[in-house]
Amino acid sequence: MKQQYRGNEKGFTLVELLVALPIAALVIGAATGVITQLANSTDTTSYMVAYRQVQNAGYWVSEDGLQAQNVNVTGIGNDLSFVLSWTNWDDTSITNVTYSLTDMPSGTLKQLQRQKVTGSNVTSTVVARYIDATQTSCNWSENVITFNVTATVERKTATRTYQIAPRSLT
Repeated sequence: MKQQYRGNEKGFTLVELLVALPIAALVIGAATGVITQLANSTDTTSYMVAYRQVQNAGYWVSEDGLQAQNVNVTGIGNDLSFVLSWTNWDDTSITNVTYSLTDMPSGTLKQLQRQKVTGSNVTSTVVARYIDATQTSCNWSENVITFNVTATVERKTATRTYQIAPRSLT
């Protein structure tokens, strides 16, 4: 005997369920993938910011270090400071560039401050942020500047060591 369809029946047929369940599983799987990707991209972004800060610090110290005729390193850790100086091409002025670790507006990490003095012209720039002072150092021996810098952003750390041999000393 044939059943007639009644308009007031509720529920899904077996065919509807067999089609809807795999589609729902695909949607949930895609949403899970997107959420996982977003979580991983935050970690990647933090590492890239830390790495960029290390690169920036190394770039500026290398640029000035190549020109240096005199190097004076004082302090360690939070008190790290070093001065690179040279006589300019016209032999009438001396340039002194001082690098020092200064406090950031918030947190325990430091920022690398660069102050350049040529005659009466003084410029001051922050060249890198999120610097871990306990793992950052500068040494001067055998006419080579060894600058080790570490930056930490949201538990992601980047470290690099730069060795700079000033032109005038090689």
